[in-house]
Amino acid sequence: MRLTGEKMPFGRKVRAWRAVVLLILIGSGITLAWSVETRRVQPLFMAEPTPTRTTSSYADEGDSQFSAGNLDRAIAAYKSAAAQSPQDGSLLAQLARIQTYSSALLTFGDQRPRLAEARQSIDAAVKASPDDGYVHAVRALVYDWSAALEVGDVREKYLTEALNAATRSMQLVHSGTDIYAQALAFRAEVLSDQGRFVEASDLAAQAAAQAPQIMDVHRVYGTVLQSTGQYRQSIEEFQRAADIAPNFTFLYIQIGANYRRLKDVPSALDAIDKAARINKQLGIQNPAPYLSIGKTYQQEGEFFIAARNIEKALLYDEGDAA
Repeated sequence: MRLTGEKMPFGRKVRAWRAVVLLILIGSGITLAWSVETRRVQPLFMAEPTPTRTTSSYADEGDSQFSAGNLDRAIAAYKSAAAQSPQDGSLLAQLARIQTYSSALLTFGDQRPRLAEARQSIDAAVKASPDDGYVHAVRALVYDWSAALEVGDVREKYLTEALNAATRSMQLVHSGTDIYAQALAFRAEVLSDQGRFVEASDLAAQAAAQAPQIMDVHRVYGTVLQSTGQYRQSIEEFQRAADIAPNFTFLYIQIGANYRRLKDVPSALDAIDKAARINKQLGIQNPAPYLSIGKTYQQEGEFFIAARNIEKALLYDEGDAA
């Protein structure tokens, strides 16, 4: 190539190519931004999405924890389930049922607030599912146990609410179903608390015969039999309930109390000690077994051993007068 010194045309061509390149880069940037916005392209270094647990997953965990005897964890799981599906009355009802039963594992001072939580849960369940028979059956349980801590007009109001709820449940479901049997049993428990023992015994026996696989009906039948002084038959029903829910320590305490009434101290201590061992295994600090053991030894005149167990109970609940 011969150089002549004339002005060369490279400048205009370079500027033109530069403009083309810039336009391409701008267009690519706009396309990339649009793709990210519409989720077609995943940005680099972005955290992986965390899978969200389903409502049924929390409910299954709650059922497993209840079976294991850890009612506080069961409550936590059902609270999570209900938070995800607040319009599912059956979840709120199951939460209320567990909250109610868990009150038996608490000290006297903690029982009332726990039952207040149960009433709040079951009232929300009724609002969410007003025509659900199971919801009304559990409402009978919640208000009956709440009545046990009250006196006067409040107690009578709660018992009336419980009786009406059981009646409503039986109207909503077919006779012969498990829910009908539960409603029948909870109605019997209310009648027993009202002193109507003949009616209560008849209904509780019907419920246990209809749904022998349900813990609630055997527990109620055991409670009714206990109220009428039929302690040996009561033990049998509580034991059937414990066979279904072997880690629900409240049942063993009731069995032990009935053996104590029959003056069978070794059997009473065995049953109550089982409750204490299960609580220890689960990390539950419940004074009830130790108070019951202390009462059993006190009844036998073994005051030193009784005092040791009551002292153990007080370590869990200083100042509880129950």
